Amino acid sequence: MHPLKIKPAPPSGDPQFIGDKVGNRPTATTSPRDWLENITSHKQEISAQWQHDLNPQWQSQLSGAYVTTDMDAIYSDLNYQAKQSIYFVDGRFNYFGADEWTLSLGIDMKQDRMKSTGSQAQYDAVTNDFIGYQKSIPSDAYLSRQYGAYLSHIWTPNNQWELSLGLRLDKLDVEFTDQQRRFNDTLLSPRLHARYQHDFNWSSRLSLGQGYRVPLQFFESEHGIIESAKGFAVAVDELEKAHSIRYTLSFEGAQTDMTLGLAYTDAQNLAMIEQRNGTPTLFNKRGHAGVGHADLSANHQLSGHWSIGFNLEHFEYDAAYRETFTILPIEQRLRLMADYEGHGWQANFTLTGIAERQFSRYSHANYNAHFKDTQGTPSTSGAKSPAYAIFDTRVSKQLTSAWTLYAGVNNLFDYTQVNAGSSPLFYDNQGDLDVTHIWGPMRGRLIYAGTQLRF
Repeated sequence: MHPLKIKPAPPSGDPQFIGDKVGNRPTATTSPRDWLENITSHKQEISAQWQHDLNPQWQSQLSGAYVTTDMDAIYSDLNYQAKQSIYFVDGRFNYFGADEWTLSLGIDMKQDRMKSTGSQAQYDAVTNDFIGYQKSIPSDAYLSRQYGAYLSHIWTPNNQWELSLGLRLDKLDVEFTDQQRRFNDTLLSPRLHARYQHDFNWSSRLSLGQGYRVPLQFFESEHGIIESAKGFAVAVDELEKAHSIRYTLSFEGAQTDMTLGLAYTDAQNLAMIEQRNGTPTLFNKRGHAGVGHADLSANHQLSGHWSIGFNLEHFEYDAAYRETFTILPIEQRLRLMADYEGHGWQANFTLTGIAERQFSRYSHANYNAHFKDTQGTPSTSGAKSPAYAIFDTRVSKQLTSAWTLYAGVNNLFDYTQVNAGSSPLFYDNQGDLDVTHIWGPMRGRLIYAGTQLRF
C-alpha cells in the first residue's frame, strides 16, 4: 500500500522504555508507530544471449539484460520509495587461434537509473490528527551511464602454464539528479591471471588487477537505521578504486579437493556516511584503506551422491578501513557443508559460524558509548561480541529437463542478536536512542519455495 494513501497513527515523538532500560517493555505513551518498520520490494529480471559461429575460428556473441526493482518502505513516521531500472548490452567477438591461445574483444553499455522519494508524516500539534506528508529533501536519486570496451587474451604455451591478460576501458558519467551533483571519469583497468600446474594434483594461480565501484546510493538497510526526515545528501565525487592481488594453491585428487588462498586489496576513496548539518551524507573518505583475506577450503566425496566440505576465512582490516564501519564486520567465518546429488534431487546443508570481535578495534562505530539505559550501563556485557552459528538448508527436485522445484530454510534455529539478549537500540551520551548497536543477525528464520524454468 502506498503511504500517501493511508492515515497512519501518530508516533509518540519521544519513544522510551520502562525504567529507561532498552531491555524493558516500551512505556504506555510509546506508540507502535515508533518501532514500525515495513519493507516491500519487488524485482523482475530478464536476460537473453545470442551466439553465432561465423567460421571455425570466429564466433560472435550478443547479450542483454533488463532489471527493475521497486521498494516501498515505512520506517516509523518516515516513508521511502525507490524504483531502479538497469539496462545492459554486451557485444563481443571470440577468436580461437591455435590450440594454445584465444582472443576476445567487445563493447558494452550499462544504464542504471534510480528514482527515490522520502516523506515524513505530519500531525496537528494540538489534536495530534494526521495532516499529511512532508517531502524529505534531498533524495538520493541518480542516473549512471557506463560505456566500456575490453580485450582479453588467453595463452596456453604448454601443459603447465596458462596466462590470461585483460584490458578494459570505461567511460562513466554519474549524475545525482535531485542534488545538482555529477562527476565523470575514464578508467583503464588491466588484469593479469597466471596458472602453473606443478604436477598432476597441485596447481598455483596468481591474479593481479584493478577494479572500481560507483558509490551510487545508500544501502537499503541504512535508510532504516538512519531514518532521516531531512533526506539523504550526496557528496561523493570520485569512484571507489581498488588494486588487488590474490594467490591460490590448489590440490585436486580423486575424491578430495583443497585450496589455500591469500589476497590483499588496497582501496581508495571508499564511500561512507556521516552527519552534516543534521543530514546523513554519503561522501568519499580520502586516502588508502587495505584489507587482507586468507581462506582455506576443502571438499571430500564420500560416495557417488554425498560430499562434505568446509571453508575457513579470515579478514584483516587496517585502521583506515575499520573507520568506515558503523556495524561490526565479519573477521573470521567457518562454513561446514554437506551436499547430496542424485536421482534428480539436490540438497545442501550449511552450518556457518562467526567468531567474536573486539569492540575497541572499531573506534569509529563508538561502541564504548552505547548504553542500555540513561544511567550509562554499557550495552555490551564484555569487550567482545559473542560468537554464534546459523544453519541453512535447501532442497530441489528436477521434474523435467526444464522444470525444477526448490524449497529451503535460512537460519533454521532462528538465531538473532535480539534473541541472544542484545538489542540494536541503545542510548548515546546525550540520552538519545539510536539503532546501530549491531554485531549479529537481525533477520530470523526465513522459509522459501519456488520453481525454476530453463529453456
